[in-house]
Amino acid sequence: MRRICLVLVLASSCSVLMNGCSDPNARLPMSGTILFKGEPLEHGNIQFLTTVGAPGPAAGGMVKGGKYRIPGEHGLQPGTYRILISSTVPATQLPEGWPAGASLPTVERIPPEFSSFETSKIQVEVKPPGPLVFDFSIP
Repeated sequence: MRRICLVLVLASSCSVLMNGCSDPNARLPMSGTILFKGEPLEHGNIQFLTTVGAPGPAAGGMVKGGKYRIPGEHGLQPGTYRILISSTVPATQLPEGWPAGASLPTVERIPPEFSSFETSKIQVEVKPPGPLVFDFSIP
């Protein structure tokens, strides 16, 4: 009888540990699509910036063919994040005085309300459980 009680106690303890103790601050995987002027954004990057404490990047990834994916080990902890989306193209005209042989400058083609640290107001709320999908459409 004593052995049966011990087995039952151990079994119920394992069940509690496996079901109710997930890490609430674990990083979560994210993915999504980004449309630019109604079409998938061919190339670019997306950054998730902290909104608490010192501002700065918390996670980010490359955009290819309108899609991005950030695996869990590089994902975000629960919280609110500001979004920056960027996609540059080579400049069509060289600035006056541009050094000969220097790399061509690039021009941001995403509007500042999506791409500028100073003016972007886009935010997302990250809540478990993951995976998380955040889609964006840029006019």
